[in-house]
Amino acid sequence: MLKDMDADKMIASIRDTVAGQFVLPAAVAAKLATRMSRFNEEYENWQRSTQEHIKLTEREEELAQLIIKGLNNREIADALHIAEGTARNYISNLYSKLEVVDRAQAIVRLQSII
Repeated sequence: MLKDMDADKMIASIRDTVAGQFVLPAAVAAKLATRMSRFNEEYENWQRSTQEHIKLTEREEELAQLIIKGLNNREIADALHIAEGTARNYISNLYSKLEVVDRAQAIVRLQSII
């Protein structure tokens, strides 16, 4: 609620809130919409730049698909017919290339690339 809201609107807002409705004054909604629009633009620009700057090798693409499918290191190693240690090294190198620190971040980044 805004401090300059008249008493009737304030009471109505309180009743609506108690009833479980989300109350957002028009001035706040407009600012929120503007910021969300700006955020969406920035996110789309980030996605485009990520897609343009990160090029995966064939092997990295294979690895990426397996990571996105949710396979663990042992399963990835089996699927690629390599040792589990080698799979861990590949995954670590891919994380570095993607500039991420864990599998969840890698999946999000890979989904924007692939």
